Amino acid sequence: NLPIDIAKNLGADIVIGINVSPLRKDVSEINNVFDVLTQSILLGYEDDDTYYYLGKAYNNIDKKKQALESFQMAVKLAPENGKSHFELGVIYESIFKLEKALTEYDIARKYINSDQLNYNYGCLLYNQDNFQEALEPLRSYIINNPHDYDVLEILGNVFIQQNRYSEAIDTYIRLIDEFPNQEIYYKNIADSYYALQNYTQAKIYYMEVLSYNEENPEILFILGKISNI
Repeated sequence: NLPIDIAKNLGADIVIGINVSPLRKDVSEINNVFDVLTQSILLGYEDDDTYYYLGKAYNNIDKKKQALESFQMAVKLAPENGKSHFELGVIYESIFKLEKALTEYDIARKYINSDQLNYNYGCLLYNQDNFQEALEPLRSYIINNPHDYDVLEILGNVFIQQNRYSEAIDTYIRLIDEFPNQEIYYKNIADSYYALQNYTQAKIYYMEVLSYNEENPEILFILGKISNI
């Protein structure tokens, strides 16, 4: 039998090692995790960290039901265990229980702040068309990940949905700097300038859109409207 602190630390080290190198799913290592963490529980040391690492171990071998039960036990023992709430959110999202996932992510953000949490929470809100709530976590995420252009594009769309056209323009200009041949970026900038009644700039960007298809009826119609303003 291992002393409880050694058992927990050993279990944690093995789980972390597997997370860092996903190919290291050696059977003996996995069994070692379960041995030391189960021993901790049998000895009566039922704390939230033990169940958290047990949940991580189960998750690494795709036993979601057991992982879910472990993380649930962790938050039952310590409702402020943000990392376990986050893991519950990840599992719920993976099995399409999206409202439960949102609830767990929301609770997790009260106790921890991480890029992955902000990304998961923001993208899930965005995918459910909850643009206003998605904005804050996604902006927090992009501060530390300025070259995640997929999220930057999402933010541009959110700004448009929220009628925040100046911010949308700034965002799509950043995207054009990296991807100068994306017609939709020019279109979104043009639409934003049009919404702001800056018809001179709108015309410039609509002309860029027209360069991809000179017979685009929508753009020709809008340019005709601008000419009559």
